[in-house]
Amino acid sequence: MRPIVAVLLGSVLLALPVRADVALLAPYEHGDREFEEIRITDDVTAYFHQRMLGEATVEKDYVVYQFDAGTGELLARRSHWREDLPHVLPDLRVTADEAAAMLVGRTGELADDAMLDGEIESVTLYVISPESDVFPLDPAPENPCWVVRSRDARGRLSITVVDAVTGTVLGPGVPPPYNALSLTGPIYFGPCGDSWDWWSESAGAWFDLMGYSTEHIEWPTMEELRDHVKSDETAMLFEIAHGDYV
Repeated sequence: MRPIVAVLLGSVLLALPVRADVALLAPYEHGDREFEEIRITDDVTAYFHQRMLGEATVEKDYVVYQFDAGTGELLARRSHWREDLPHVLPDLRVTADEAAAMLVGRTGELADDAMLDGEIESVTLYVISPESDVFPLDPAPENPCWVVRSRDARGRLSITVVDAVTGTVLGPGVPPPYNALSLTGPIYFGPCGDSWDWWSESAGAWFDLMGYSTEHIEWPTMEELRDHVKSDETAMLFEIAHGDYV
């Protein structure tokens, strides 16, 4: 798989989410939903709510608003909200530790016959969507599930789904491709000594959040660039730079 190259020029800003200022949302939201604020560009601010059912993330259910950052005008609202879910979680008969224990040996490493390869990285509770791209289980599980993630010695991510009510191991999920690269402009020369590293650091933080194993390089060499571009394991690449003018 060759990398998807993302080159951003101009005033686009990728920022990590923060707790939203509710002033703009007040005319539209009257409950207790919590929103995260994401500055998409200098002109557009988005507010994102991830649906939760108790401690479980409801996959693909969300509400997002986009506002004009200067005027506060509502530009767009999008949402996906399942109507077939209960208001509370059923009793979970399997804990996160028990779900992980089904897949690991006594040393904490994964057993030889486990469905995962490597060491446990996280165990997270999900309500899996029937439209899921990451968990293509047929039929889609009705119960909440523990999603167990692990990485092998090469940093590759594996996912296994465990029913949190019955304890049944339902099968693997589809992990994101292996690696990501976030870099500044490849050449340092005077008088332009600014690498704009805050852009690439932000992109790298988003890649990590998406599940990629990310390398961040300031002023990469040609060899470092070539190794990633030619690699079958680097799936995401971010670069931002600018050139001279005549």
